[in-house]
Amino acid sequence: GKSYGVDELIKECYPNIEIKDNPFIFKTTIYSDYSYYNFIGNIIPTSKNGEIGYDFKAGVFTQALARAFEYKDKEIFLIVEEMSRGDIASIFGDVFQLLDRDENGNSEYSINNDLISKYLDDKGIKIGDKIFLPRNFHIIGTVNTSDQNVNVIDTAFKRRFEFIYIDVAPAYNEDGTLKNTFSFKLSDKKFEWNRLYMALNELITTKMELNEDKQIGQFFIKFNNYIDNDNQKFKVIQNKLLHYLWDDVQAASITDEYSIFDKKYRTFSSLYKDFGDKKNIFS
Repeated sequence: GKSYGVDELIKECYPNIEIKDNPFIFKTTIYSDYSYYNFIGNIIPTSKNGEIGYDFKAGVFTQALARAFEYKDKEIFLIVEEMSRGDIASIFGDVFQLLDRDENGNSEYSINNDLISKYLDDKGIKIGDKIFLPRNFHIIGTVNTSDQNVNVIDTAFKRRFEFIYIDVAPAYNEDGTLKNTFSFKLSDKKFEWNRLYMALNELITTKMELNEDKQIGQFFIKFNNYIDNDNQKFKVIQNKLLHYLWDDVQAASITDEYSIFDKKYRTFSSLYKDFGDKKNIFS
């Protein structure tokens, strides 16, 4: 949902360029050990002609910033996925000061950062000694606000971003048909993927009373990756969806009143086998 929404936003700006080939799009994903030096850049040892030296290797932020100054007539997007997976305020470091924008879209404040300044200067980009974000430089982050296994983003950091809530409602094609659809039968009952995942989400949030981060998105399984092979599509539901529901959802429930699966199943192996035999294993 989130990454899909970001891609759709970028397509409005660059409708004729594939995102993976777009030189004005920069992406990074935060993880637990991700640091300021991954984001901004770091001085690393190098070997040239037998001599050991030290060069600055620009991080994704510095690369994107340089591109924004090089192409002032283009919109530059820095996509930061999973912002709460690391200490995001520490990762941004002094760049945090630049996030406030004035009425023209430029940074309201500027900073001194010798590493970034030298990198820009070496590329022939002359902006002076102060670092700032230009109007055409956009930072978009994705985050699961209800995810329990992540770092808390402090209020001072959050208020420098506009928030857009992305729900798990299904997306539609232009002709009104559902995207990412697939139908299959268990016993004598027919299941359609979009109706199934929405019914599961209803059960997870209202009956089992679990957090919203346990919900399933429409593209939890991308059926277009298994073109015209219904057996492969069925197997990926068996291997991916069942495992997630059994280990990460059902096991997290603190009540026995509601169950995703028929309560006769006590082991995953028996559940897995019966689903493979196309028996209805759901409650």
